[in-house]
Amino acid sequence: MSCFHFDPIFFALSFIFMVLKRMQMKIVPFLLLILFVTNVLSAKQHKHNHQNTPKDGVVKITMRRTPCHGNCPSYEIGLNRSGKVTYTGYRFVKDTGSFQNDISAKRAVDILNYFNEFRVDTCQDRNKMRAQDLPGIVFKIQYQDSVKTINHAEDGPNWLRQLADTVDKYCLKTGDKGWKKSTQK
Repeated sequence: MSCFHFDPIFFALSFIFMVLKRMQMKIVPFLLLILFVTNVLSAKQHKHNHQNTPKDGVVKITMRRTPCHGNCPSYEIGLNRSGKVTYTGYRFVKDTGSFQNDISAKRAVDILNYFNEFRVDTCQDRNKMRAQDLPGIVFKIQYQDSVKTINHAEDGPNWLRQLADTVDKYCLKTGDKGWKKSTQK
């Protein structure tokens, strides 16, 4: 699996239950012990998560659907926190070229926060490609202080494909309403 999430609280509680079973402790000291351990570990986990999360979360994402050896649509979508959407159609799409539109800033922030929630910053940069003739997904995730690229996201965890579907749902150019032709990519 591409991303690994270790839950120390679950591990600690499992260990405590195992020890409790062997020692046959009374319930009150046991509950106090669980409360103390949970509090300490959750504080450490909270601090650990904030130290490893890039500063201020995702600022912008770019998703590219790569071509296949058939008629698969090939395009790129960019989205930033203000709601600015850029769409560039390459092959087998209704509109080729670059276009711009806006979605609500709240919707944009919600989408970008999905990337934070799924901790895409912990994913491998490249997933093992299963077949070369199938369309692919490439994510470029920009943080305030770094950039993360995930190649062959379609072959990674299922939630990477779900993120791609979410980006398509709200940002894909499906008509002309609100879209303006852009001279820049």
